[in-house]
Amino acid sequence: MTVISDDHLAVWNRACNAAAAGLAPDAPIGDRMLMHVLLFSGMAHNGGLLHALEYENLAEAVAGLRWFGQEHLADLTVEFARRLGDIDENDLDAMEALEHEADSRYDADTFDDRLTVALQARLATEPQAFARLA
Repeated sequence: MTVISDDHLAVWNRACNAAAAGLAPDAPIGDRMLMHVLLFSGMAHNGGLLHALEYENLAEAVAGLRWFGQEHLADLTVEFARRLGDIDENDLDAMEALEHEADSRYDADTFDDRLTVALQARLATEPQAFARLA
């Protein structure tokens, strides 16, 4: 696990709290992007990538992945959203094969570490993109 400072943890936790309680419309971009990525990631951890594609703000999650430099995961998400739309939902074998491929390529187990590193970099280079800590 990547080590995270108290400030980084506070920003991470604020995004998690915002996910539960709602985020102010004027929240800085960093807080908004982190919240959407964390919600999407949580769905992927709990039910797999295809489940996470059901996230109601998927476009914002993809934008957040890109904002945090996770281009590969953003592209993968877009690819599987397209491929899922092309499959007949009654074709259970095709759905199962797609789900297996999506989960093996997404690698949710290492995502938190990659996001932690990306968050640390953004906080170091663009602290103004996040609300100030109290």
